Amino acid sequence: MTFANLKSAIQKFVPELISADIGTFINIRYQQLLKNWQWSFLKGYKNLTLVAPYGTGTVSVTNGSTTVTGSGTSWTSGMAGRHFRLSNAIPFYKILSVADATHLELFSAYGSNDAAGQAYTIFQHIYSLASDCREIIKIVYDFPMQEKSVEWIERNDPDRSLNGKPLYWTDRGLDSSNYRQIEVYPMPDDNYVIRYSYWKTITDLSANADTPLIRDDLLIEASLIDCYRIAVNKNPNYVSLIATAAASCQKLWVDAVEEDMRKSSAEMEVRDYGEEGRLGDDFFVDHWWPIY
Repeated sequence: MTFANLKSAIQKFVPELISADIGTFINIRYQQLLKNWQWSFLKGYKNLTLVAPYGTGTVSVTNGSTTVTGSGTSWTSGMAGRHFRLSNAIPFYKILSVADATHLELFSAYGSNDAAGQAYTIFQHIYSLASDCREIIKIVYDFPMQEKSVEWIERNDPDRSLNGKPLYWTDRGLDSSNYRQIEVYPMPDDNYVIRYSYWKTITDLSANADTPLIRDDLLIEASLIDCYRIAVNKNPNYVSLIATAAASCQKLWVDAVEEDMRKSSAEMEVRDYGEEGRLGDDFFVDHWWPIY
């Protein structure tokens, strides 16, 4: 069903409510239903190519200046947002912009002594993930990378001086575009390709032609619970329908979850054999999330 059809179907049960209000209740329940189970269709997979360090040519820097001048360098605009380090110096600086192949600007002024004709490194250790990434499940390079805290990395290597194959990752929050980002450690010394799986963020239904990812009947019954609650002030007869819609919603929820488990090849058992580690047919009823 489209979003328009969903609103129309619900309005037939609750004609006292306007379409816009019904649409709001649909989206509230839609997001709730999506978040209360790890639906197989919400799992995403992406490859991410890490950036090898760049150090061709030499550079000159001036204390108190944000400008770095290169010689024999081929810098590109894509290097903005990466980090710059002079030779093996301890501090590193984030690159604000790249003017041309031999000139770049730092976010903050260079704080050490003037230097000319020095070796340097431009590197990247923080990466933005897919725009629809809500939560990371796993990150793999050869084998699953271990998740560590930022504090752990800071404690072990505050200067990010260790280079090599990626072994660890840490969540670094959101970037300026509200995309989730991670830091990989050690800093990659080559263009390694890592693969990550994640739970997707799904936007609300908005256009009339939008269609939900979950079953229409489940979404309708869940939305009717809220619609009946609001409309009961205008028609007291809706009171008895709230419990009816909740009971129907619970059954549809169990059916939808079991169907999704079958599709995703998850282990389940619908009969009450009582084997340890098996799920009986009453499991989802007993552990069903409170929608009422």
